Amino acid sequence: MGEDVPHLAATEALEPSASEENSAACPGRSGMGVTESLADLDNVVIVLIHPQHPGNIGATARAMKNMGLRRLALVRPHVPIDDSSMQMARGAGDILQKSIDAVELNEALCGVAITVGTTARMGRKRRDALDPRAAAALLAPLTLRNKVAILFGPERTGLNNEAMQRCQWVINIPTQADFKSLNLAQAVLIMAYELHLATFPKPSRTRTLASQQQLEGMYDHIRQTLLRIGFLDPVNPERMMLVLKRILARTGLDRREVNILRGIMRQIDWYRRAAAPFEDGSTH
Repeated sequence: MGEDVPHLAATEALEPSASEENSAACPGRSGMGVTESLADLDNVVIVLIHPQHPGNIGATARAMKNMGLRRLALVRPHVPIDDSSMQMARGAGDILQKSIDAVELNEALCGVAITVGTTARMGRKRRDALDPRAAAALLAPLTLRNKVAILFGPERTGLNNEAMQRCQWVINIPTQADFKSLNLAQAVLIMAYELHLATFPKPSRTRTLASQQQLEGMYDHIRQTLLRIGFLDPVNPERMMLVLKRILARTGLDRREVNILRGIMRQIDWYRRAAAPFEDGSTH
């Protein structure tokens, strides 16, 4: 792979999963237990099978580092890592330097518990493919105690059936139907991005909503104000009020928001009273 870019042997570069059996078979870092995090991206290895262009290898490393992934395995690349790889990596050269140079896929999958393949082709054997977001949601918690490999095939052909048979799951990135081809590093970036997002807890939207009494007081205030300015039909004001209630109910108003809306109604009432003498033609 080039003397200036040292590579680790497959059994040294890939760290073991939490299982004792895999740890014994593949020496490396131990003690990967459950943490407070929603995922452990150190347990994710990106595997490029027969990559054809050194620039794509470098761009893949950059995409990985952008999203917190650091473990890269190359299975019989057509070309070695070179200066163009390092240039495309742009600060992610350490990932290239620590990448695995595997002769066979088995070496890259040493200690891996879950293998996932990526494909653009959707045939009978690949019809149950997940999209990247759904796959990341499933994979993220599993990475806390398991090593996960995501396979990407050669740029021109993608993964062959033999490689796909090693995969428990299949991922398909939805694209425009008449132009499905993605650059290798782009495909890696999309999957890495979804995994990166899956590591963060979703922001809580839990809050204290306004009580029914507060809502009814607000609705009555809105009704009276809109009647006074002629917006509601005095014969059947509830027809439009029902629509307004449905609109406001969808937002789940809290007490502060109810007070703001009532403040708007008070301001409308004030303006109506202030403008009334001028509308009648009278003066102060």
